[in-house]
Amino acid sequence: MFDETKESLLERIYPEFPSAEYESRYETAQKAMEKEGLDALIVTKKNTEYFTGCMTTIGPKLGIIPRDQNPVLLIPAFLSGTAERTSWVRNIVRHTEAHLKHEKMSFAKLVVNTLTKMGLDNGTIGLEQGEDLESSLHFAEVEYLRKKLPNTDFVPGGDVLWACRMRKSSREIERLRTAASIAMKGYNTARDQLDLGMTEIEIAEVFKEVLIEEQTKEGHNTNSIGYFNIRAGSERYPMADTFNQDRPIQDGDVLVMNVGAWFRRYYANWSRYAYVGQPPNKFKKAHEAIVQAIGIFQDNLEPGAVSKEIHDKAIKPLKDCDCGETFDHTGIGVGLHIHEPPYIGHGREDVVDPDNVFCFQAWIYDVDNDGMGVLGYEHEFVVTESGCKPIVPMEDELLWII
Repeated sequence: MFDETKESLLERIYPEFPSAEYESRYETAQKAMEKEGLDALIVTKKNTEYFTGCMTTIGPKLGIIPRDQNPVLLIPAFLSGTAERTSWVRNIVRHTEAHLKHEKMSFAKLVVNTLTKMGLDNGTIGLEQGEDLESSLHFAEVEYLRKKLPNTDFVPGGDVLWACRMRKSSREIERLRTAASIAMKGYNTARDQLDLGMTEIEIAEVFKEVLIEEQTKEGHNTNSIGYFNIRAGSERYPMADTFNQDRPIQDGDVLVMNVGAWFRRYYANWSRYAYVGQPPNKFKKAHEAIVQAIGIFQDNLEPGAVSKEIHDKAIKPLKDCDCGETFDHTGIGVGLHIHEPPYIGHGREDVVDPDNVFCFQAWIYDVDNDGMGVLGYEHEFVVTESGCKPIVPMEDELLWII
């Protein structure tokens, strides 16, 4: 079918998931495309991995996911062996100028030629445009596609993509559970070792050692470990998503540990906090509000529930305690990205489905010069047919004291 394909391919012997997983994803995409009136999707980055199973450490790679024929994978020629050994897709088109780049638009030209050979030069094609989506096709390449394929409608394909990815398969949930278990082991170890005078960098190293050891045991296969956002002290409280500093934790500090693990492309979105010394009444009051919010969130997260209604109930104790500022959301979807739809938040109309996975998030910020600090608690929940459950058990005592 394609001039750029080989007559025979290497055997697929290193699948990330069984072919049945990808076939199911493809069938879901076909139904969603039919509903949205699309003839095909063009996907890149993690969405290419999601639909084709092609697992490489670098790109670019692109998948064409048609509604009425088999999917096609476009890959730099030097990655052919990796694609053939990992992907369930057998229509593989090779880009021979991935490094040389004699033509600036050589890859876009290959996409145009492939779409034309597939009979998709006179249809409606969805691009990675929509909430929380980004494509490795840059603006000039998309414009090239529009120019060379004037009879093709290129439209946002985000609704189709999220219709596939928001509900996790049992295999995906198991990946997320493994990531969560690894993260929890990091927190449990840190809880035992935390001590007055340890620096943020030293605390991060405790987490890293555990995560690397556990990821290795579980068969983690990428270089990425996770994220380690640790901060303590009044000058550090306002610094969200910050690099760790060589600052020792001191009496009266609130220690915020926003640390999560990565396992074979799937995230654990996690956070805990601790007080150094004897916590004041305001801190205790804020902590009790977070405990209440966790229970309310868990009681109301069920199939058919509307996002904004869950949020309005869960956020109430955080606001009523009047201990600091809060976020406009209490739940974030998690999967191949650390933040992805659906969301539980103010004004959101998302409807909860079974097999959604949410990270519950409760944050209270009191960061003025005489403020008590930052409390941030995050834990993941899986939606079941009748309610929800923690993806891994929560600790018995949520208040950490150093």
